[in-house]
Amino acid sequence: MSRRRPRGTSVGRAGAVVPRVGPVVGDGTVQQMMSDFTVQAKAGGHSAVRVVQSDTTTLWWVLSPISFVTHPVIGDLAGHAP
Repeated sequence: MSRRRPRGTSVGRAGAVVPRVGPVVGDGTVQQMMSDFTVQAKAGGHSAVRVVQSDTTTLWWVLSPISFVTHPVIGDLAGHAP
């Protein structure tokens, strides 16, 4: 009986968000990264995923005063596909 080895991978995304409205360019939300991660796992023949770590950073200070209205966001999600 052969067992598949767990596949460790990470997904990163970047985008711009207007507070209380949502993403305007790209989508750096954890929900979107989880969706991408699940699609990658299914393409690899896996039926489940386990998230190990997720992080989202909002860079509101980078391009002030523009970024006070539209925040650049960078996200990362890491996990296994057992």
